[in-house]
Amino acid sequence: DENAVIGRLKLKRVFIDDVPVPAKLRRSRVAVHLHLFYPDMTPFICSYFANIPLPFDLFVSIPEGVQADERQLKHAFNSVKNVRDVVLRRCPNRGRDIAPLICAFGKTLSKYDYVAHFHTKKSLHTPTHNVWAKFIFDHLLGSRDDVSRILGMLEKDVGMVSPPDFLMMPEEPSGWGSNIEYAQKLIDKTGLNLDLRKDFPVIEFPQGSMSWARVDFIGKLLSMDLTFDDFPAEPIGTDGTIAHAFERLFYIWGQGTGKSIRQVFLKGEEGEFQRYR
Repeated sequence: DENAVIGRLKLKRVFIDDVPVPAKLRRSRVAVHLHLFYPDMTPFICSYFANIPLPFDLFVSIPEGVQADERQLKHAFNSVKNVRDVVLRRCPNRGRDIAPLICAFGKTLSKYDYVAHFHTKKSLHTPTHNVWAKFIFDHLLGSRDDVSRILGMLEKDVGMVSPPDFLMMPEEPSGWGSNIEYAQKLIDKTGLNLDLRKDFPVIEFPQGSMSWARVDFIGKLLSMDLTFDDFPAEPIGTDGTIAHAFERLFYIWGQGTGKSIRQVFLKGEEGEFQRYR
């Protein structure tokens, strides 16, 4: 039952404008991971990163084979307000944005309080995906006040903040697609005592995995003992790999922490908001 699953996940949907802007934020340790498959999107991304109101360290993974002027990229990212340190790392082109998050930076990110995870989402064969990037960045980095609201939620009992499902993306009814067996193996590795078919017959997850999270909510994800070789080489399909299984588990890593999840909506999405009521 979908309502039971939402209750189990402690998932609540809110309009970001309805969340108070904190008068003051704690000086928390903030890290941002960006998987940069399309370096031409850097100016677009930097314009959003400028809305982060606290000093943050930026960790950028670039797949091998992607042409990128690393000096130019570092200069662009260093020019963003509040960026402290910029680390660029070349990675094998495996596991999309998930493998770099875990295998390249997981142990380092574990030392922070909050982590934001982003990647350059666009598609050469599905034009709606090009709108998807703006949709996600608008929800998670839309303005300085909005990011302050998100950080304020993470200071309290919220473990993860994500956008709603992209409104133009078709959905498979259970949400699992052909990924539940992979997902169960990953859960068993972490010691989380969950039977996904029974406990989560339908699943909610942040499409594309982009989100803000408390490190103590996603600690089991960041500390997974995996290497890039655990992920299949490209090209991979649109479903049925370890990377797709990871995406569907993003809300589940924090089970047992007592923390809740927020999906944030924007003004103008009232119709979609009501669809979930």
